[in-house]
Amino acid sequence: MGESLLDTKIIQKICDSVEGLEILSELKKGGQKIVYKASLTGTKEIVFKVIKPASEMEKNRALREIQITADLCSEFFPKMFHFGESSNESGNYIYMLEEKIPGSNLRDFIETHENKIPNLEETKRTIGSVLNALAITESLNLVHRDIKPENIMISKNRIVLIDFGIARHLNLSSLTDTSAFFGPMTPGYAPPEQIKNEKRKISIRTDFFSMGVVFYELLAGVNPFFLNAKHPQQALQNVLRVTPPLITSYGYHPSINSFLQQCLEKQTHWRFPNTKTAIECFNEIVWEVQ
Repeated sequence: MGESLLDTKIIQKICDSVEGLEILSELKKGGQKIVYKASLTGTKEIVFKVIKPASEMEKNRALREIQITADLCSEFFPKMFHFGESSNESGNYIYMLEEKIPGSNLRDFIETHENKIPNLEETKRTIGSVLNALAITESLNLVHRDIKPENIMISKNRIVLIDFGIARHLNLSSLTDTSAFFGPMTPGYAPPEQIKNEKRKISIRTDFFSMGVVFYELLAGVNPFFLNAKHPQQALQNVLRVTPPLITSYGYHPSINSFLQQCLEKQTHWRFPNTKTAIECFNEIVWEVQ
């Protein structure tokens, strides 16, 4: 993280410009971004993000994330309260104030369960909510491209999909260099077309693959592409070459296997064509353990 991002002057300048904004604690930092827990008059705790783009591309990506988050008005996404740009002698910054979702992310939720497997009702609620979230992103021609346990928040009353930092708006030009060998992604969750940066194949079906990996992980307690993988590069190769063991081998009903197989197809055109079809198949799942 650049030293200039730690410049308290820019943080104070932003706080002074937003009425009622008060920092409570630092949540995380990395790269050119720092995230705070904060409060804002009239709201409960919020997330306050400050980004110092290292390039024009990073600036455009951050602004696109803000616009996407602002457009997603639904219980399945965090609410955007305020955003803007600021600068001083240390550089230019982008900031945003988002709803802080109470609860924990799905990764932490999994880790708290015995054998790292939540019960079927929790799994059904989680994947059903992600599907409903994807129905909304699909209607807006958005592809999240980073569905993973860390980006799914588990709250008492709702499941929330967060972090649209590498989301793709299919109506807008791509921000990733076409000649780049890899597209932006998380190893083990990104499908083959994302790994190989095949931009024309990116669609809602890309998110179905990642969601399928999360679903499998919830049922089996392990990401199928990290089985026998010692590092992320091996997980990438497994996505391209390895077919995960059938989920029925863990004692689940074949209807779950049918849904997962269509999510995890390596060829995009063999996956569900849209969320309507995926939800219909999901609703036919028999949730009893065999």
